[in-house]
Amino acid sequence: MWIYVPGFSVRYLSDADQTEPMPTDALVGPAGPAGPTGAAGAAGPAGPRGFTGPAGPTGPTGATGPIGATGSTGPTGAAGPTGPIGATGATGATGATGPAGPAGPRGFIGLTGPTGATGATGATGAIGPAGATGPTGAPGATGAQGATGATGSTGATGAIGPAGPTGATGAIGPTGLTGAAGATGPAGATGATGPIGPVGPTGATGTTGQTGATGATGAIGPAGSTGAIGPIGPAGPTGATGARGPAGPMGATGATGLQGPTGATGAIGPAGATGATGPAGPTGATGATGATGATGVTGATGATGPQGPSGVPIPETTTTAVSAAIGTVDTYIAVPFAIPANQLAVGNKFRISGYGTCTATQAHTSTFTPRIGTHGTTADTALSTLTCTSATTGSTIPFFFEMEITVRAIGASGSLLACGRLQNSGVIGISTVSDVVSVGSVVTINTTVALQLGMSFSGNSATKSTFQTVTVEQVH
Repeated sequence: MWIYVPGFSVRYLSDADQTEPMPTDALVGPAGPAGPTGAAGAAGPAGPRGFTGPAGPTGPTGATGPIGATGSTGPTGAAGPTGPIGATGATGATGATGPAGPAGPRGFIGLTGPTGATGATGATGAIGPAGATGPTGAPGATGAQGATGATGSTGATGAIGPAGPTGATGAIGPTGLTGAAGATGPAGATGATGPIGPVGPTGATGTTGQTGATGATGAIGPAGSTGAIGPIGPAGPTGATGARGPAGPMGATGATGLQGPTGATGAIGPAGATGATGPAGPTGATGATGATGATGVTGATGATGPQGPSGVPIPETTTTAVSAAIGTVDTYIAVPFAIPANQLAVGNKFRISGYGTCTATQAHTSTFTPRIGTHGTTADTALSTLTCTSATTGSTIPFFFEMEITVRAIGASGSLLACGRLQNSGVIGISTVSDVVSVGSVVTINTTVALQLGMSFSGNSATKSTFQTVTVEQVH
């Protein structure tokens, strides 16, 4: 408020000032008689400075910068479970078997060996010319459409990925000439509000209007005679504050300042990364499989391939010459029968047989010994022995012998058993009895190596035998 007190200057008191105590010398006596009204004073000083004019119109919006690169796509949700496999169609009819090739010559029966490792697959033969296409079968009836699977629940919204890098602001092109106003197009969809760009610099303040001329000071009226000073009465109550005088006229509006340059367009904020893909809903149930169409005509059977080579035969062995008369020395009397490594099988049987004559002058022992090993000599392992005692007489008395060998086990610790018999013509010569039988024991043999099977014989200088033929063979 405005306060005037004699002896003090005029000042405006704010609300804060009104709380200060009044100076003690501000107390006055009773008011004197009112003086005559002074002449109207000249116009007061110019009113306070007018308010700043309204801001100039906003400059045109700068060109929008390029949109930042899209963030990387989140990982794909896990695939739903695979539906059940449809029923297998009916198998086509088997093609006719090609004609059998000519029978090869019958080879010797080889040993039944263990199953060998599968050989490498031969190269695929050239594809024969395509057979004529059979007529198209009638289309099978369309299967009923399976029920639509229930819609999977909406996956949870993925978390917002980190902001991608801000794209560089494009350079502002030169302002083109203002073209004729085109027809107003339809209103486009309101784009998302971009961030507010920085405030442009404040325009220059307009010039202050000229201060009006100061009015002439009115004449001061004559002063009244001073009355006698009475005693100072008690301080009267503070007079009510006078009403605020009317505001002076508003000064002329200052000229509008020059429009400040348009602020640069704020950079477009980085695009948010694409949220992670929600989990895939469950796969709907697979519809029923349609009926299988009719099977096409089977193509002609390809030509039969060439016949493979015959298996390697394992022939028998037979001596081809009469042996010398054998006495005391153990002598190998057979042609060794070769058995390849790992070719024996449990249950295989071999026979060693032969015919001979004996001349005896004293009673002595003769020994037949079947042998097997890697040498084909008397150094090989003896499987058993067949023995007999000669008579004291007999010249070139015929006899027959036979040994049978059976495979009981195979491998590094395989085993064989040999049994035999001797048949003599009468009771003189090589034996004093007409029939002799021998049952051997199981002998351990390594069947994983190549072997030789044969026979040795020993007599005495007074009981010598000669062999006309000895055969080693496999029995089937």
